[in-house]
Amino acid sequence: MLNDTALQIATRAFCDISSWNNPIAVTLSLRQTIWANGSVIHLSPERCSRNIRHFLNVLNRLVYGNASKRFGKAVLIIPVIEHDETHRYHVHAALDCP
Repeated sequence: MLNDTALQIATRAFCDISSWNNPIAVTLSLRQTIWANGSVIHLSPERCSRNIRHFLNVLNRLVYGNASKRFGKAVLIIPVIEHDETHRYHVHAALDCP
């Protein structure tokens, strides 16, 4: 099991963006509820992850076209899902602008 120091070192190594070309910070606000078949569906961390994945699929397709699937080209991202006291979810992310 990792101690706190080893965990901090591993996290910093995972989140190292020094090799990125042009990093930018973005905040994505998400729709908190949707209506589907007459019922309300509230946003959850799992739905946030799906929204981020969909956003990245669309972004990668716009940036790299078919190469995003054919060659596995992808925009680099480090996302963080947060919510406030009222559980309004939003995403902070670091993106490497190609």
